[in-house]
This record gives sequence, structure tokens and C-alpha cells, in this order.
Amino acid sequence: MSDYGLAYLLRAFAWLGRVPRLAVRVLEDNPDKPVGNLRFEVENRSASITSLTPLVRCRFFFPAKGRMVRGRAEFYIREVERQLQPYRPQIFEATPGALPDAYQFSWFRTYVFRPTRGLATKVRVRNCFLEPLGMARFTYEWLLFRVCGVVKDYGPMSIDDYARLKRSQGPH
Repeated sequence: MSDYGLAYLLRAFAWLGRVPRLAVRVLEDNPDKPVGNLRFEVENRSASITSLTPLVRCRFFFPAKGRMVRGRAEFYIREVERQLQPYRPQIFEATPGALPDAYQFSWFRTYVFRPTRGLATKVRVRNCFLEPLGMARFTYEWLLFRVCGVVKDYGPMSIDDYARLKRSQGPH
């Protein structure tokens, strides 16, 4: 590799180091609350200050007319001050524009959070338990759901199991 190639490679790595990256954890998504039913925690995991755009988009599947239908929702962040300091988590609330009646029964939700500078962050959850899934696991379970109609069976869950599930949903 020539010296120019190495220089461009080092510049690319330096650029990737400066791009703001977000770590997001969905704390609550309660459609029964009149205002602020989506609560989430955002942490800027880069050394530069960025801000969060006021719109959070969500895609999901919900039951309608005897089959599963793809739905979309937009949540509007209620806080005016959305600036994200480096390595400091911050909790926000968002209110949806319009949700279908069966939203609380939706499956395979994908929330998209966009900073004003940097790359968008997707948070993928299976259902209302808001258990975060990685991209590979989410895609595998989504394909099983779409092709075979099979979803994960939780069975009865104790309060301790539910608390353990909530604690495991970190980035923190």
C-alpha cells in the first residue's frame, strides 16, 4: 500500500472516530398515557456535542382484520432542549402523532433515532416487553414470524423475571 493509501485510510478512521454515535434504551412505550407515552434514554458515545432531531420514527406489525399489518408511527419529542453532551445519558419523552388501536399488541418494533450530526440509531424490540434485540436476532425472528407465523413464547413470568429483563435492557 502506498503512503497516500495509508494516509486516506487513517483519515477515514479519524472521521469515524469523530462521528457522533448514540446509545438508546427504550424505557417505556405506553399508548394508554395521554402525553409522553414513549420514554427513552439517549447517550452520546462520542467526544463531540450533538443534538437529537425532534422526530422518532417507528415501524411495527399489528393485528388488524384477522392478519398482521405493517404500521408506522411518528413520535414527537416533547423536550425543547435536546442537546446531547458527550458520555452523559439523558431521558426524553415523546408523544405519538397517531397510533392504530392495536398498537399495544404490536410486534417487531423498530425505532429510529436521528442525531442532527452523525448516523441514525435503530433500536429493535420484539414486543411490548421492550426487550432489545440485535440486528441478526431480530431479522431471524422476524423471518420466522413472516414465513412460519412463529413467535417467541414467554409463558408466565414472575415479577423477579420481569425486573431482571428490565435491568438487562442496558446500555448502562
